[in-house]
Amino acid sequence: MSTVGKNRRFAHPPTNLKDLTTTVDHTPFHADSRFEDFPPAKASPPFRMDLSALLHQSEMDQITNDKKLVFHATGDTGNFKNAFQIHVAELLRLDAEKSNAKFFYHLGDVVYDYGEDREYPDQFYEIYQGYNVPMIGIPGNHDGSEFSGGPNSLVAFMDNFCDARPEVPPSLRAIGVDFGRDTMTQPNCFWTLTTPLFTIIGLYTNVPSGGIVREPQVTWFNNEMKNADPKKPLIVAMHHPVHSVATNVSHRGSQEMKTLLQKACDFSGRVPQLVLAGHVHNYQRFTTTINKKKCMFVVAGCGGHAMDQLDLAVSKDTPAPNDPGVTLNFSTKDFVGFLRITATPGKLLGEYIATNGTTEPPVLGKPIATFEV
Repeated sequence: MSTVGKNRRFAHPPTNLKDLTTTVDHTPFHADSRFEDFPPAKASPPFRMDLSALLHQSEMDQITNDKKLVFHATGDTGNFKNAFQIHVAELLRLDAEKSNAKFFYHLGDVVYDYGEDREYPDQFYEIYQGYNVPMIGIPGNHDGSEFSGGPNSLVAFMDNFCDARPEVPPSLRAIGVDFGRDTMTQPNCFWTLTTPLFTIIGLYTNVPSGGIVREPQVTWFNNEMKNADPKKPLIVAMHHPVHSVATNVSHRGSQEMKTLLQKACDFSGRVPQLVLAGHVHNYQRFTTTINKKKCMFVVAGCGGHAMDQLDLAVSKDTPAPNDPGVTLNFSTKDFVGFLRITATPGKLLGEYIATNGTTEPPVLGKPIATFEV
């Protein structure tokens, strides 16, 4: 079922896509040890948006009446190397029609390598032109990366996701093309989404390896954790993962993010039921406790950029290596895909929908893995 939406457009009828190309000279970007300043928000704190700003009132009424809300989530979608992203985009389109997903939450790295506006037509707008669902999210390290002589950090993400009003994207106006999706109007690159059934607090963890969050975002995060509706499940989204068993050193779990989350939990007295992350190009799921409360961590940077190697692939609970008190529930490097998350009162059901990246056309089959919180 297509999303009706509220005073904005999401997609055109689907067309057949061929391999995407890029015209950008991908010069090595600045070392990932540098924190990048980013543009100011066009909205005012506390940077919150309710789902009703995106959906038609009839759709909000349906969510309330059915006591059910489905959304998609994945990260690291940008791709100019192979057909992985095309396959995932097709699965998203097929699943939206089946599951009636009402929005897509991007976990960062929308376009590669530098998050430039001139990459959005190929790596974002064209490839999702048949996916009639609002797309929101947080930036990743590549969205904020710069190269010598290039645009300032995060400008394109802010223009495309944090616009003052929905309109034809500037990158498409510049080339005289329209793929039917308007710019998004989320309040900032770090922000909170409220819905009838859950809350998502989204962080921008910047460019450096392992992520860095500085003031005023730290205080904002602490306060949003404290002020989140205690009657609804709480989800935290961050690009850099707290836990990861990736082989690539720069894609392993982040002590910086672990400390940030722990301090926010201590300050607020809240522990999120679910923490979503991208950055690592595979699927991993962990469970642990924070302040004696269960917390699940899902790494889903499997949106089509690549397939990362893992130090450990498991399909049953296993102690996470070098991560005391943490259980690795499931991990696989063999697929690209996304999460389908179904919310009902007090519960979140997650399903990893994926393809091997080679089957033509991709088939919407059974989930590779499932979880519940």
